[in-house]
Amino acid sequence: MKTKIIYKLDDFGFVIFDSAKKIYSDPRTKKFGNYDGFIDAEGLPELKANQGVKLVNGQWEILPDYRGAKLWNKETKEEHKIEEPEVQPDFDKYTLHDPSKVMQELNTHHIKYSNEVDYWIIDIVAKVKADAEAVISNRAAAYREESDPVFFKYQRGEASKEEWLKKVQEIRERFPKAGEAKDAS
Repeated sequence: MKTKIIYKLDDFGFVIFDSAKKIYSDPRTKKFGNYDGFIDAEGLPELKANQGVKLVNGQWEILPDYRGAKLWNKETKEEHKIEEPEVQPDFDKYTLHDPSKVMQELNTHHIKYSNEVDYWIIDIVAKVKADAEAVISNRAAAYREESDPVFFKYQRGEASKEEWLKKVQEIRERFPKAGEAKDAS
């Protein structure tokens, strides 16, 4: 016997999905059919709007309905919304946990999905790499804008070497590299 899936659309009717064809119901007789015949809905459980059941081996089973559910791809973090009545979420590929909320809570965009804990975690490697790149970029900009002018003054004899080195050290302390010891002077 084929599995039939029935969804209650509203208070007046149902739709059966049987492969690619839709079968409409007569709500007065609780018979479902099209030109190929009718199915007896004896023992059909009470259904809410958009709730579904399937007939398996003569027994009606209520289906979980995920229509409207928001899921997020574990790899791309892109949102996906289920719109079809028979679609079950692929929890190997998707999660119900919104990554944007996690990124906000953790104050980082560098997260990845961990199947071990079944939740988003900080991607340490990506975060350390991004932080190191930011330090290098910030230092380079600060050297150009702050210490280079002092260096050129030092070359012209308008500033001392100590003033220039002090400015360089100030920038290094403001943008420290991971594992770099701060100078105690």
